[in-house]
Amino acid sequence: MMELNIGEEMVIPFKPEHHLKNTGVLCKIVQIHSKNVYVRRFNKKNNRWNQELRQVDRFFLEQHKNKIGLLNGGNNGT
Repeated sequence: MMELNIGEEMVIPFKPEHHLKNTGVLCKIVQIHSKNVYVRRFNKKNNRWNQELRQVDRFFLEQHKNKIGLLNGGNNGT
């Protein structure tokens, strides 16, 4: 399982449409706790990181990162 790191940027799906279309919002990990991770979302309109933090389930984010890693060639079945 891939580890989450503070300062790491990743695209996170927040809405059902994001999950269906494999899209999401660019986020930066700010804090990591035992059950939750806090991220800052990137605001395309203002071209900067939002100041408020969004809480994301840590287990979900770890699973999502593993999924992204597999899709990007982290493990091609060999």
